[in-house]
Amino acid sequence: TTLFRSLWQMTLDELKRALQEHLSDGLVTIVGLGLSASHGLPTMAQLSDYLRREIPILLAGISDSSWDEVDARLASGMGLEMALNSLPDGSHLISNIVNVSAVLMLASETRAVQEILRSGEAMPFSLLVPHLLHASNRAEIITTNYDRLIEVAVEMAGYRVECAFPSAYYSRLDPVASRQQVQGLVSADGRHVRMRTSPHVRLSKPHGSLDWYLVANEPVRSVLDLDEPRLMVSPGSSKYLRGYDIPFDLHRERANKAIDRAARFLIIGYGFNDHHLETHLRSRLAAGVPAIVLTKELTPRARQCVLDHPQILALEMSSQPSGTHVLTSASDEVFEGIAIWELSNFVQEVLT
Repeated sequence: TTLFRSLWQMTLDELKRALQEHLSDGLVTIVGLGLSASHGLPTMAQLSDYLRREIPILLAGISDSSWDEVDARLASGMGLEMALNSLPDGSHLISNIVNVSAVLMLASETRAVQEILRSGEAMPFSLLVPHLLHASNRAEIITTNYDRLIEVAVEMAGYRVECAFPSAYYSRLDPVASRQQVQGLVSADGRHVRMRTSPHVRLSKPHGSLDWYLVANEPVRSVLDLDEPRLMVSPGSSKYLRGYDIPFDLHRERANKAIDRAARFLIIGYGFNDHHLETHLRSRLAAGVPAIVLTKELTPRARQCVLDHPQILALEMSSQPSGTHVLTSASDEVFEGIAIWELSNFVQEVLT
C-alpha cells in the first residue's frame, strides 16, 4: 500500500490518497491531551503549576510531607505523572488533586465551548466524525481526557454518543440501555423486522470524566456540577489501582476490546504515555496493525514508537508552522505550505 512506501518516493497527492484509504472499516481512534490543549484546555505542565498554587492553600496550617515531596519533584522539572508516583496508595491528597484539577478543567472547558459557539465555526473534530463512520454506522473512539469536548463535537456534528450511561442529568451506569438507545427495529416491507443501528460514536473514557460522580457508592453521570466525589483517575501510580474500580474497569475493558479488534488506528494528540492503553496498543502495533499519528509535536515515546514500527506514519508540525513533518521508521520529509498535522486542515485538505 502507498502508506508504507518510502516517503522519498511519495508526492503530496499520493500521501493524501494513502491517508484517505486508511480511514476505512475497522478504524479505532485514540484521542489524547493534544486535542483538548488545541482548544485552550490545560496541558500537564499548566496543570502542574495550578496544583502547586492551589494545593498548599487547601493544606494551609497542615504539615503534609507527601505533598512537599510532590512539590519538590515538580519544582525540579519532573512531569506530573512521575511526581505523583510518590504519593502512597489511598493518600487523602488524591481526592484533593482530582477536585482542584476539575475546577481548572471545568473553567477552561466552558470557556472553550463558549469561544467555539461565538466563532460560528465547526469544531475540527466535528468535521472529522463523519469520516470515522463506516459500515457499522459506529465510530469507535477512546480518550484519556476528562473533558467533554469530544462529546460536544460529536453532538454538534449531529450524532449521538454511546458512553455506557444512557442519559445526561442523573444517569446510572447501564451499558445495555446505553447501547439500546442507538438501536431500533425497522421493517422494510411491513413484515420482516431487522435491527438498525443509528450512526453514533461509541466513546470509552478509561480515566473517567468531569461528569462522572460517585453517589451513594454508585457511579452516576450528570452534566450538572454536583457537590459529590468526581470519578476521575488522577495521574500517578494510584490511577492503575483505581482503574480497576467501576466504572473505570468497564470503560477500560471497552477500550481494550476495541483496540484488540482494530484493523487500523488513528491517533490524535496522544503521547503514548498511558499504561492502561499501552499494553494492548503496543501489542497490536507490534503485530503490524497500521496507524496514523496526528499531533503538534511527537513526544519522545511517540517518536520512538514510530521509529520502532514500520507501519506507523506520523504527521507533526514542521519547524515552519505552515508545513508538515511526516515521519516513518524508514524516512522523514517535510511538506512545506500545508499544515495537515492540524486536524482542521487534515479534514479539509485530505478528506474533503
